[in-house]
Amino acid sequence: MGQKENINSISTFNLFKIFIFIILFFAFGVIVTFSVLSIISPLKKIEEINNKYTDENIDIKFREALFNNDLFRLKKEEAFIKARLLMSENDSINLSIDIPDSLIAIEIKGTNIYSIHIKKVQICNVLNHIDRSALINYLGSPFCILQEKATILKEPLIIKKAPKDSIEANRNNVQQDTLDPKTVVYHFYTDKDLMINIKQSEDLDIINSFKFQFDYNRQISNIQLKKLIRFKIPDYIPWINLEVDKKEAIAIYRALPEHAFISIHF
Repeated sequence: MGQKENINSISTFNLFKIFIFIILFFAFGVIVTFSVLSIISPLKKIEEINNKYTDENIDIKFREALFNNDLFRLKKEEAFIKARLLMSENDSINLSIDIPDSLIAIEIKGTNIYSIHIKKVQICNVLNHIDRSALINYLGSPFCILQEKATILKEPLIIKKAPKDSIEANRNNVQQDTLDPKTVVYHFYTDKDLMINIKQSEDLDIINSFKFQFDYNRQISNIQLKKLIRFKIPDYIPWINLEVDKKEAIAIYRALPEHAFISIHF
């Protein structure tokens, strides 16, 4: 009897080990698959941009000539000017970002009405690996802001006190909120699948910054996770990170209307 119990215990233990092994093997396979799909994602985005913005009729000699860095730099400057000209046809307020000159400018019909200095820049590697002829076409037209998310209000808060009597009602009883935001961070998602992130160069409030970034990352992760669960390649969103003075970051965000256009040079 005791021997039978021992045999049954050994069999149960072996089955348990096999079960654990299968779970670990499956988990390892899922992790590897997710990792591979995540690595492929940026490569897929490069291919998408190349296919969409490469001119099939372009001279092969010209494409080869773009490997000359001086010519490539000049063609990017030309693309930036072209984008600004197209943007100037819009009567609204728009934005131009000139990374080589470290400037962000608010423009109306091509006229610079306010410019600020960029203190720090980060550009994702995907943008540096796009075919050079495709990149020129990619930058040769304005980017339209489709969605935006920010830690600050688009318009300053207005506080209006209820008047006590007719005399006080005739006075200017509107007071603008002068509270200085602790954290200034915002994201612009454009129609060309480019994310432009602007934040203050000063130290961020840790709690507010974490809450905002966590919420933003959660939304992006949810979108990507849905595709990963179906074993599909998740969408990669190229990005540009810019840091500027806090007050100037606020001024830019509040000056831009919804669906503003942006021209970029890098």
